[in-house]
Amino acid sequence: MRRWGGGVTHSAEVTQALRVNVCDAISNPSVIPDFMEAKWELDEATGRMNFDIREVSAPAKKTKLTLVFEPKDNQQVAISPHAFDDIRNENLELYIEFKAHDGNRVYLPENSNALFSGSTSIYGIDFSGVNTEEVTDMSLMFCNCSNISELDLRAFNTERVDQDGGMDNAFDGCSNLGRVDITSFTQKQKKDGSVLRMFRTYKDGTAPALGTNDNMRALNEKICADVICQQYGIIRYVDEEEEQEMKSEQESRIQQGFAEASGKVKERRWYTPIVDALNREDRWYSPIVKFCRWAKRGIKSWLGW
Repeated sequence: MRRWGGGVTHSAEVTQALRVNVCDAISNPSVIPDFMEAKWELDEATGRMNFDIREVSAPAKKTKLTLVFEPKDNQQVAISPHAFDDIRNENLELYIEFKAHDGNRVYLPENSNALFSGSTSIYGIDFSGVNTEEVTDMSLMFCNCSNISELDLRAFNTERVDQDGGMDNAFDGCSNLGRVDITSFTQKQKKDGSVLRMFRTYKDGTAPALGTNDNMRALNEKICADVICQQYGIIRYVDEEEEQEMKSEQESRIQQGFAEASGKVKERRWYTPIVDALNREDRWYSPIVKFCRWAKRGIKSWLGW
């Protein structure tokens, strides 16, 4: 069974803000604005009603449209692959809300690749009522959604997402994105490079906005660097135990780096404490040590050594 909704015409003067529960279109197709088209089809194998959304024309005037997906009664609602891709119109400010009803959540498709890709009309998405337990591919999911400024993905279950490319470039071209909450992502994904690859071409096709400094290298080396969140306001997913582990490992790497930079790792001998004491700057004999060093350099210079 396949149905289409759309056709009610709204006056340009009053179409400033519209809020529509797309699930109502099954019984009343006219709830869909005339510049949008909704398609739904029953999947008899799962019992779910699969929805697809398309933009068919431009609203006559700047319009804020909120599309709500909230199941009715015992409805099983799902989203079709590429359901929201390439919705782009300067007169449309689109918000999408996935709401749960009596425990019934909205299923995202197993293949969620490029699900919202290229939709510059989307300004915000509420994922609080989604079910993503079947999703295996979310690469390019928000590609070029340049008007989304914040995403809360805590409702995502990513246990089945393919570790080999299933998250790649999810935020490619999201030039206005400032904060992403991926607290619910698995620890393996946070540390095996999957999360890093989500931000690979984060802004303007350049290096990730996470940064290319020591923090970025730390993440490359599979250290969950919470400092990235603090510095860039992008992600936050490290709990206190992980943060302490990250800091300890980072300090160890820094000390190791200093030692390697000197040419070789210095070995400690029986006289090392004596040398360390002589090198300290807070001893009464420090001026004498400094003078001896200065004299030594002067003699070497004079002799041409």
